[in-house]
Amino acid sequence: MALPVRVSDILVAKLLAMLVLALTVVLPLFTLDMLVLLGFGLVGAVDVAIMLGLLLSALACSVAVALLLALLARDFRTANNINGALLGPVILAVLGVLFGLPTPLSYIVLVAVLLAAAAAAVQVGLRWLTFERYLA
Repeated sequence: MALPVRVSDILVAKLLAMLVLALTVVLPLFTLDMLVLLGFGLVGAVDVAIMLGLLLSALACSVAVALLLALLARDFRTANNINGALLGPVILAVLGVLFGLPTPLSYIVLVAVLLAAAAAAVQVGLRWLTFERYLA
C-alpha cells in the first residue's frame, strides 16, 4: 500500500508473469515439434510462422481470460460458472472462424479474434479491479 504503484500496474505485472511462465514451457516444445516437422518436410517456413502466431495469440487469450477469472471468482463454484461464460463465446467464435472461412484466411482472422478476446478480458479486468477490491 505504500508503494507508488497503480492497480493497473499490478494487473499488467501479473499478466506478464503468467505469460512468461507459459512461454517458457510451451516455446521449447513448439520449437522441437516444428524442427521435426520441418525435417520431415511436412511444413514450410510460412506454416511455422502462422502456427507460432496462433500459439502466441492463444496463449495471450488464455492468460488474460484466466486472470480475469481469478479476479472475478471468489470460490470454486463461482469459478466454474464464470469459466463457462467466459470461454463459451470464445470457443464459438473460434469454431465459426475455422469452419466459416477458407484455410489461409481463417488462421489470420483467428489470430485477430484471439487477440481481441485477450484485449477485452484485460479491459474488463482493469475496469473491475479497484484498489479496494485488490486489498479485499
